[in-house]
Amino acid sequence: MENKEEATELSYDELMDIIVNNKPVPNVVDVPDIILDQSLATEHHLKPRLKPWEQAKDVPVMGGLVRQKEETKGLAENVELVKKSNSLEKLTNYYALEVEFQKQLKGYESSTGLKGRGRSSAALSDQSSNHTDKV
Repeated sequence: MENKEEATELSYDELMDIIVNNKPVPNVVDVPDIILDQSLATEHHLKPRLKPWEQAKDVPVMGGLVRQKEETKGLAENVELVKKSNSLEKLTNYYALEVEFQKQLKGYESSTGLKGRGRSSAALSDQSSNHTDKV
């Protein structure tokens, strides 16, 4: 076994001699260039890969998920649901409710003297600003 391994390994000088003198390299098979007939080729039948946004089955929308069909490739199936969930009127109503809640919370805190015990962000920010003013 050792003789075979030693026989296949070439030293640097031997390799340079082969290259410089254009000798055939040992253990190298010469593969002829063959052009195959076009009739041997088969038709490919793979579909192109879908883009990441085309693969999504569920589209997250405010107020829930909208199922998609394969044919739509990114368009929501129920456009009315998308319009309703993103309507400006609903957002305006939501923000108005939030402002009203903040006003009621501040009124409750001032009447009961429970400033900072409620977990609202406005109360906590007021408390932290009062603390930094005192320091």
